[in-house]
Amino acid sequence: MKIGILGGSFNPPHRGHLHISELALQRLKLDQIWWIVTEKNPLKNAKDYEAHVVRMQNCQVLIGAHPKIKILQNNEIYTENLITRLQAKHKNHRFTFIVGADVLEKFHLWKNFKKIISKIDLAIFSREKFLLKIQKFPAWKFVKTAGRYSIFFTRNHHFSSTKIREHDLHH
Repeated sequence: MKIGILGGSFNPPHRGHLHISELALQRLKLDQIWWIVTEKNPLKNAKDYEAHVVRMQNCQVLIGAHPKIKILQNNEIYTENLITRLQAKHKNHRFTFIVGADVLEKFHLWKNFKKIISKIDLAIFSREKFLLKIQKFPAWKFVKTAGRYSIFFTRNHHFSSTKIREHDLHH
């Protein structure tokens, strides 16, 4: 099976997550996408998070009964460990790690980011002109030379978990 992994805080999940999942299913001809909701992100402040169980429930509400998107429980905070575990457990699956181009801005701060890039195919989804910025990001040089990646352009959705949280704080 060909499986896409969309990992993240999903704090909160939104239609942009669903949009790139649909695009990934179509363009990468995936059998499924697994949304892996991290309990905490070591690069973000834990007090800014909804409870893990609430974020998982919100993801389920958003995807409804989608036949090809599954939500997985995840207690592993480091992506490289998660990928290693998934690849060992599901030897007959081919995994693709799905990211928005904005993730590449801080990707070099992730634990063992070079191992992640060398272990798994990357599908990078870029909102309009954001891709022009990634050439300046430290991780991009490694992705470009050592990674197996595809880049897809998407229309500019104005959904972002950060913007949604900021809007909710001000209203």
